[in-house]
Amino acid sequence: MKISKLAAYKKKELRSQLIEVVEKLGYTVIVDKGDFSNGSCKVYDDRRVVINRFLPVDVHIEFLLNFLKSCDLEGIYILPSIRKLIEEHDR
Repeated sequence: MKISKLAAYKKKELRSQLIEVVEKLGYTVIVDKGDFSNGSCKVYDDRRVVINRFLPVDVHIEFLLNFLKSCDLEGIYILPSIRKLIEEHDR
């Protein structure tokens, strides 16, 4: 699936589904404004993913797909279409 060809509301829906997967992995997802790029970090025992609200939804999706591609997703239920998108990202 080409992300750039999705309608804006579909991109936001996809972003929400990807955030849901990140949360299932035990991360707190923070979408906020600021002078920073997207990233993940660990603060004490709390794992966080921070997404810059000012960046386009396409950038959010790209970051989330890259992040999830590097995670162990075994044992976590993910919608088959979303799992396929993660697995085939950047092939």
